[in-house]
Amino acid sequence: MTPPEAVLSARHLPTPVQRPRVPVWVGGYWPAKPPMRRAARWDGAAPILHADASGKPAQPDAATVREISAFLGEHRAAAGLESEPFDLAIAQLAATADAEATVVTHDTRRDS
Repeated sequence: MTPPEAVLSARHLPTPVQRPRVPVWVGGYWPAKPPMRRAARWDGAAPILHADASGKPAQPDAATVREISAFLGEHRAAAGLESEPFDLAIAQLAATADAEATVVTHDTRRDS
C-alpha cells in the first residue's frame, strides 16, 4: 500500500470571489431536526424527503416547504443570522421518469 502524500502548501486558482468563503449548503433528511439545525447555521439547506411506500422520493408540497422554511427561520433567528443570506433548495421530480429533477431555491429573508 502506498503511503499518503503530504501537501505542505497548495494554492487554489482561481481564488473564489465569494466572501468570506464559497456558500455552504447542508443537506439532510426531513423531518430529521439535527441536520436542519446544522443547515440553519450555514448558507443554505437542501432537505431530502423520505421515500414514500413505493420507494420513490416523496414530492414536497407547499405545507411541507413552509414547515421547513419556518423551522430554519426560527433557528437562524435564534443564532442571530436572520439578516444574512440563506437559500432553501427544494428538488421535485419531473412528471416523466427520464426527466431531470427541478431545483428551486428560495432566499428565506424575503419571507418577512
